Amino acid sequence: MDSDSQIIRDRLTYLYPNKIVDGLSGKDRSFYSVIYGYLKENHPGVGLEEYVRSLGFDYIRRSAGNNVVNDFDFASVHYLIENFEDINQTVIAQLIGISRQRVSQRLHEATQGGRDWRASGLTDEERLIIQIMIEEDLYVFEYDDNSIAILTASPKGPVFLHRNVESIRFHFDFDHEILQLLASKDRNRFSEVNHDHRRAFEQVSVVNQLYFRPTSNDSTLNIRYYCYNRGIEFEEYLEELGIHPIIDGRVLTDEDWFNRLLPYVGSDGVLRVPHRSSAQTGLARRAREFGMSAQEYAEILGFQWRHRDFASEHQRHLVRYEELIKEQSFDGFVYLPSDGGLYRALYHFLRGRYETIQTFLERIGLERLNKEEYRSRFGIAGAILEKLKELQSDSQYEIGSDERIARNKKMVTLLKKLYDYHCQICGTDLPLIPRIEKDDGTYYCEVHHVTPLGTAETAADVETLDHYLNALCLCSYHHSYVHYYKGGYSDIIIDGDQICLLSVHGEKLPLLLNKHINLEIRECVESCEEI
Repeated sequence: MDSDSQIIRDRLTYLYPNKIVDGLSGKDRSFYSVIYGYLKENHPGVGLEEYVRSLGFDYIRRSAGNNVVNDFDFASVHYLIENFEDINQTVIAQLIGISRQRVSQRLHEATQGGRDWRASGLTDEERLIIQIMIEEDLYVFEYDDNSIAILTASPKGPVFLHRNVESIRFHFDFDHEILQLLASKDRNRFSEVNHDHRRAFEQVSVVNQLYFRPTSNDSTLNIRYYCYNRGIEFEEYLEELGIHPIIDGRVLTDEDWFNRLLPYVGSDGVLRVPHRSSAQTGLARRAREFGMSAQEYAEILGFQWRHRDFASEHQRHLVRYEELIKEQSFDGFVYLPSDGGLYRALYHFLRGRYETIQTFLERIGLERLNKEEYRSRFGIAGAILEKLKELQSDSQYEIGSDERIARNKKMVTLLKKLYDYHCQICGTDLPLIPRIEKDDGTYYCEVHHVTPLGTAETAADVETLDHYLNALCLCSYHHSYVHYYKGGYSDIIIDGDQICLLSVHGEKLPLLLNKHINLEIRECVESCEEI
């Protein structure tokens, strides 16, 4: 027995030396509250009677006498049922201690007369019960001696119903202290149903403005059904509950955006979001919706934005272009197709600085290969990559829908051939799941768009996303995995010398096979286009 139980047993022995506990709440209400609080905190599943008996006492339960229920207050009960949505015949039956059928029968016997259960002024016991119910967020409170209290509200105001072994009392009027206590938790005007509806929304920040966002679609549908049945407008009802303004449940909050951008903060504390990544596109769209720049919104979120030094950037990009071109070279030669992204970006970069690609290559000691030389030198993989580049030479908005569908099918076929139907995440050695061989001798695999096509808003966006550089060859398991695991993976980054997928929560998933994506080239190309 712990020290608290020892103190409680000693007090019970003093109050009931015959070891028979009878009417504890009436004999010492404050002591009863102490026991109630102790049980709630330390033994929430144990009832008062069970606990008292465990201390070596007998416990006498009392029931309401016939005099409590015989004189029915028809007028008050009718008023409660008509004006308080939490109160119906079942609740009245629970309060009085009789069956619902008996309540229905009594209500049909007469509409007036009977005893008046309305009371003026709270007893000390009732005042304490109200405090407990507000603190514990209770609407129905049952306690010893078969007693019960109900506390709810409506636009008519609050009501407190109390039954113990002595009487039934209805309270519609309260003193200033109790009214203030009720108002502090909005218990003076909202029912339990109203409070449940309020809890169906969470308060969130969007561009430093507070909004209410539904926690689930089901809860919103339930509230709409509730409003429809009562002939009230959904928006007006929520505004009465203090739920205003409202945003769609799919809208990302400031906290959501902070977590999404956090992986792009460098060791120097500066935020650098890759150009044309889904994160950068979404950030720009969010900022535009509220009439600000991406930098302004990022700084609202608390990030340090990069400040561009164009002279330094020019030199850095020039050096990086040299490194990238040399990485693509072989024995002093390099293949740069004129319709490729790297060629176009390098061409525009050099043109603004009065230099040609030819002089640039000569300066770094390289000679440009033609297509046939490239194919003969790099074999089948090179030929497939060349076909992929040729396939993307026509813009999406320059071809018809049928041609676009046909082109997409060709891209899928070429990517699968490029990787010999292997998953880029599994790799070729001991894949996570066995490969599925088809009747034609090839293996089953799927092509996945890293940034979903559904996020495109313009024809230019479609052109960028429906591209082999935004596609991966994956097994069915990893295709589902990158779509749904922990929110999905929607970006490609480089981690050291490894190309990885990046999840919305910042987790990295390496690509063990990669023949067609050079992230360094893509990032350099995209960032140089800004200059």
